[in-house]
Amino acid sequence: MKCPSCGYQTDGRKSKCPACRTVVRKDLLDKELAKEQQAKAHAARTSSVSMQPRTTQTQPVPVAEANMFAIIGFIMAFLGFSFIGLILCIVGLIKAKKVYGGSGYGFALAGLIINIVMTVFMAIFIGFYIWFIIRMSMW
Repeated sequence: MKCPSCGYQTDGRKSKCPACRTVVRKDLLDKELAKEQQAKAHAARTSSVSMQPRTTQTQPVPVAEANMFAIIGFIMAFLGFSFIGLILCIVGLIKAKKVYGGSGYGFALAGLIINIVMTVFMAIFIGFYIWFIIRMSMW
């Protein structure tokens, strides 16, 4: 059998020309496609888990940079260094907007609020302590 596209002489047992891959015998091509589809369906039914190794490559996940000023300032609020934490959280808030693209903004804001509250409580406590010492020394 001769290929109509390139003129290559085939033996007639193949559905496609080995030289140019043009379809030579449509009846054989249909049978081959049906066999391939049956084999795929059978493989899908018999194996629920593929035993072949994965061929897709995974992309590395980008790691967001941490706003260390916001983290340290947040921790300082609970350790009793609220004034230092207040300064660090303000720096972290500014850096969150400019450097980190908003990453860590909420954390810096929460640390800032907690540090303000703790600083006010500390100022009230120190004021009452001084008032108490002065009051006791008058007796």
